[in-house]
Amino acid sequence: MPTQRARINSDLQFGRDAADNVQQSQPTLVVRNYDSSETHSVHIQLHDTAGNCAFERTLQVDPSRAITTEMRCDAANYTITAQIETGSVDMTRCDIETGMDKTALIETGNGSVRVVDDFI
Repeated sequence: MPTQRARINSDLQFGRDAADNVQQSQPTLVVRNYDSSETHSVHIQLHDTAGNCAFERTLQVDPSRAITTEMRCDAANYTITAQIETGSVDMTRCDIETGMDKTALIETGNGSVRVVDDFI
């Protein structure tokens, strides 16, 4: 699957501007890279309650940046799996909707990745 570059939060105030810049027409995903010198490739999959893959994408996240991307899927409960190039993997169930209080967050840094239910 091709790698996508998404909108970048350029002022390092993680979450605040990333959240403020998101248009709420589609469920969104926020990905943060806490490493100050390494870009990370984050492979993301969302599976619905029946086990069907509803969304799959690989994002490049520059050092000390947060990005947002529209997921182009229905608001629902999903299992979100994220993996980075080190092999670190995390997954959790998340209720994904169009509001920022129902947006999933993926964080990477120090060679690991973590999926968090609810952005706020």
